[in-house]
Amino acid sequence: MPKNLKHHLQTGSTKGLTDEEIAQLVAQNHHVYTDYFDMDYVMSLENNLFDLVNDHYFRARWIGFEQVPTRNNPTDH
Repeated sequence: MPKNLKHHLQTGSTKGLTDEEIAQLVAQNHHVYTDYFDMDYVMSLENNLFDLVNDHYFRARWIGFEQVPTRNNPTDH
């Protein structure tokens, strides 16, 4: 393992690493995406929880768009 990669593992910093060293780190840790991320679970949260929370708790609404300003299109001469 190159010295820079050892330093990264100790500090968590990618400063000073070459593109090749960063690519090695990404390849070494690619398993984290599949080991700890479940897309079906995330989509279930989105569909069943986040929409409900947004619609009934935050009740987001647009403010300040009642009067749409005239569009400035400099290509129209």
